[in-house]
Amino acid sequence: MDLIIKRILIGFSWLFFLAWVAFLFITKKEPIDYARPIPQLPFTIDMRAEGNWPGFVVSSGFAVPEGWGRWSEGRRAELRFRGPQFPKTTYNMVLVMSVVTPKNKSQTISILFNGRLVRSFSYNNNVFNEYVYLSTAPLVRDKNLLVLEISSPLRPADYDPQSHDLRRLGLALHSVIFVPAESSRSKALPFLFPYFSLSNRG
Repeated sequence: MDLIIKRILIGFSWLFFLAWVAFLFITKKEPIDYARPIPQLPFTIDMRAEGNWPGFVVSSGFAVPEGWGRWSEGRRAELRFRGPQFPKTTYNMVLVMSVVTPKNKSQTISILFNGRLVRSFSYNNNVFNEYVYLSTAPLVRDKNLLVLEISSPLRPADYDPQSHDLRRLGLALHSVIFVPAESSRSKALPFLFPYFSLSNRG
């Protein structure tokens, strides 16, 4: 009986997906066309499970949302979002994230915005919490693409014998904050990072 129910649920999931693809094809629209633009400054897109991200971003390359945010899965993760209704040159972005690194190996994160490399940095043998400021104001469009490239995603099961998590994780994205371009980078942003270690990721 459980197997039949699972097959029915899978069947409905596929029907919903195909119907959505057909709707987008007929209307000639992309999923990003249904996202809301950034309404004001400052503004935070909350990537937690209960956050507001579904209304503002279209994502790929991320795991399911959790209580603190979302893991990247694999070597590439993407966020698409709509530009603001106010002048586009007035804001920059801040990524609030945690980066995990493999043992005895560096982890390089490259960030591209609308096709241009805006930041690249490396970490070694630890877990790092970061506010990553991106000077993106001159590059903002109506539809924007933020790409996160992770050099060495890792599987929790390779580090914790009790873990069965085989996902290839690289960074934990907590939120994306849009701030006025003239804001000081030294200004504290209101966010408490969750605790991460090699044994509790996932």
